[in-house]
Amino acid sequence: MTLPQTMTLIEITEPGGPEVLKPRQEPVPTVGAGEVLIRVHAAGVNRPDVIQRAGKYPMKPGMSPIPGLEVAGEVVAVGTGVSEFIVGDNVCALTNGGGYAQYCVAPASQTLPIPDGMDWVHAAAVPETFFTVWANLFDMGGASKGQRALIHGGTS
Repeated sequence: MTLPQTMTLIEITEPGGPEVLKPRQEPVPTVGAGEVLIRVHAAGVNRPDVIQRAGKYPMKPGMSPIPGLEVAGEVVAVGTGVSEFIVGDNVCALTNGGGYAQYCVAPASQTLPIPDGMDWVHAAAVPETFFTVWANLFDMGGASKGQRALIHGGTS
């Protein structure tokens, strides 16, 4: 598959409302070890994106300053060590920023196949919620089969 040299992305030009989001041309990112490059068909818009746009959510070192923490699209390149995805797979992913672009790199470990019958827009809204819930319940909370959980304030 031949990729273009450049792509359009949406940058935050200054803190503010939606009017500070502007298109810009930039080289298509390169995929590194353990990563996938996704041609973005839809990007989720969630609370961290809005807070970042307002200038109140600084990105951690190593994360992209380009907004967009979740995307859905097609894998167009895989890095070394990635065996669970191949070029052409339809996926959704929790990114380290950069989802408001035509192409976005994501860790393969934060990438999921899109469930059958789910469209791009709905798939782009899955990763942030899924990985947050998984991390909180299972990784940090130690939840296991047969246990029960009460979820308070599940909307932010």
